[in-house]
Amino acid sequence: MGIMALQIAKIIGAVVIGVVGTEEKAKILKQYGADHVINYSTESVRDRVAEITDGHYCDVVYESVGGKMFDECVRCMTPEGGGRLLVIGFASGQIPKIAVNLALIKGFSVVGVRSGAQLHMFNHKYRDECHQDLVNWAKAGKLVPPINGQEYELSGAREGFRLILDKKVIGKAVIKFNVSAKL
Repeated sequence: MGIMALQIAKIIGAVVIGVVGTEEKAKILKQYGADHVINYSTESVRDRVAEITDGHYCDVVYESVGGKMFDECVRCMTPEGGGRLLVIGFASGQIPKIAVNLALIKGFSVVGVRSGAQLHMFNHKYRDECHQDLVNWAKAGKLVPPINGQEYELSGAREGFRLILDKKVIGKAVIKFNVSAKL
């Protein structure tokens, strides 16, 4: 989901700052168009964001990790007000808590985003327009699913899940089912 969000952000004109834990993942984000990449295992996220944005920090943050990374993201929200911290998930397994005084002082909103489920909250016309935009961008080659050859037969699913747990999957891992079997 993160690489697709990166691609959409670039299509609509955003400056994208990606945060990763390895140099390998940093290279991948650069390939997909990230303007800046921060390796949290070797750099202070907050300090680098401040440097990149000249102290403005971020208007919108897409946060899917949770835990300590969520805390870093809260501290990277613009103090100028109107920012949005989009909560996508908790890949770290740690559901964070927020000191709401930071949201009050910085004037940002915390928004829970439930991917496809979110679209049902909009009117049909807007939802259909969003869907058509995604289809058009994909047809034009602007949205490229990040699978990177990580496909597994059902018998190899355990290995795929092991790589996910070890944080070695970049993009998506796909488990292929035998679709030719008759039900």
